[in-house]
Amino acid sequence: MPDSALALSPEFQSFKSSLTRQRITVEDNSGEGVWTVYDTGPNTVRCPLIMIAPLSGTPEVYYKQVLALSSKGIRVLALEGPVCWSEGRWCSSFRHLLYHFNLDKVHLFKQWYQRRVRGKRSEPS
Repeated sequence: MPDSALALSPEFQSFKSSLTRQRITVEDNSGEGVWTVYDTGPNTVRCPLIMIAPLSGTPEVYYKQVLALSSKGIRVLALEGPVCWSEGRWCSSFRHLLYHFNLDKVHLFKQWYQRRVRGKRSEPS
């Protein structure tokens, strides 16, 4: 992130200094995938909230939500996934990431950006 006002804010600096960014490599039937993960909150929580970064973003976009929820005892994993060329490949890599954390159930949050094409709303594909 460039040295913007956001990157220099005390709140964002607190986020960056208090959490460790993990780079986790998972291997599945189609190869390796590297996930970027911020894991916050109590590790005893077996059904965390997983926040998946938008395509053009990083897990840092959720820093305010991560700080607020983890301060309330909610486990949050903010993720950036590997490059995958199919939905099946992404799902397989994600499943292996869940195995890495020994998670059976999760709550997913993903923000979609809607586009307008000639006055019509375009849903993500």
